[in-house]
Amino acid sequence: MSAKFSKGQKVMVESIEETQPSPRDAGLESYVGKCAEVSNFYELNIGDKSFYIYTLQIDGAKDSDIVVHEDEISACLG
Repeated sequence: MSAKFSKGQKVMVESIEETQPSPRDAGLESYVGKCAEVSNFYELNIGDKSFYIYTLQIDGAKDSDIVVHEDEISACLG
């Protein structure tokens, strides 16, 4: 499995529909719909599962790095 996004790529933060609130979505609401640049990404392997998390720099915000799961972002077109 390879990462969907690469360093320097522009992405948009998306809202994830979950049936129950979880710590995963804590603090992400204020960034939904905003474009950001991928600063770095990491592959995590837990047991037989593998997934990616990304560090993002929000456009127009100083010192606003956030960490998201791969399914919480999409390519930013514009």
